[in-house]
Amino acid sequence: MDNLEPVITFIAKNLAKPGYRFQHMGESEKCKTCKMYQVCIQPLEAERIYEVVEILENEFECPIHEEQIKVVRVKETEKEVVIPTNMTFSGATISFQPQECPEICDFRKFCVPAGLKEGDKVRIIDTIKKAECSEGKEISVVLVARIPQENQT
Repeated sequence: MDNLEPVITFIAKNLAKPGYRFQHMGESEKCKTCKMYQVCIQPLEAERIYEVVEILENEFECPIHEEQIKVVRVKETEKEVVIPTNMTFSGATISFQPQECPEICDFRKFCVPAGLKEGDKVRIIDTIKKAECSEGKEISVVLVARIPQENQT
């Protein structure tokens, strides 16, 4: 099993559309005591980005936000990131290290991407392009999938 296994959760009815992406920002204090916590919040990890892949039949009233919510399947998204070109091997598992530099350039969103943390284990799926950054480093933009801690060997 990898990080792309869908999980069941709830999402506001108006956002329940296949392809909708969101960054889970964590739980509120009120969520911790909600009877729906086990399905709604527990399957998600804070700061990760998820995509709705399936809308299920059931619909409920959220006791916290007092709005309609739908049962959905979501999966954590793959991400485009920058890594040094010498580490670019499809299928390789690496420890993600954000590429910090003082420059604000076209690659910045790939150097410090939302949804990944320093030290996350990721599998390189594909190389999108090779480039040279404004700091003169040889870099590659690659597509990666995070490997959840419980699946790391």
